Amino acid sequence: MEEEKEFKDIKLGASLAYKGVIYECRLGLTCEDCVFDTGDSYPGCGKPLVFGACSSQNRHDQRDVIFVEIGKEKPSVPKTEFALNEEFQYGLKRLKCVKSKNPGTVCSDDRCVGCFFFECGGCYSSSDIVGKCFPSKRSDRNDVIFVEVEPKD
Repeated sequence: MEEEKEFKDIKLGASLAYKGVIYECRLGLTCEDCVFDTGDSYPGCGKPLVFGACSSQNRHDQRDVIFVEIGKEKPSVPKTEFALNEEFQYGLKRLKCVKSKNPGTVCSDDRCVGCFFFECGGCYSSSDIVGKCFPSKRSDRNDVIFVEVEPKD
């Protein structure tokens, strides 16, 4: 037999993001102003279980509540680069994005000295994985390299 999950009451005044929409729990005596009110004469509503109870008879605080839509979640912006001094895992290696000690021209290999991805006078970094390293291609305009660091325990 499957165990029934117990959902906690959403606190009065608290907001909850659910499927891209932000809802707020407010005091309400009837279901009329609740966003989940289906308008049916049948007792019940279309409220997802994650919102917990709304009836004072079923809530721990013994208050009747409704849920109101107060906005939409902002879509997450995909990460395109690592920030200066940010550490990250690259396979089995731990790398850190740092300022290049030898900033140079676009065609100069001097800027890549010390970079984990610099090998035999050329870079084999996959910029779609670690982001761009040239200042003209980065949002922070820094000339960066990626150095190996000891993993954190």
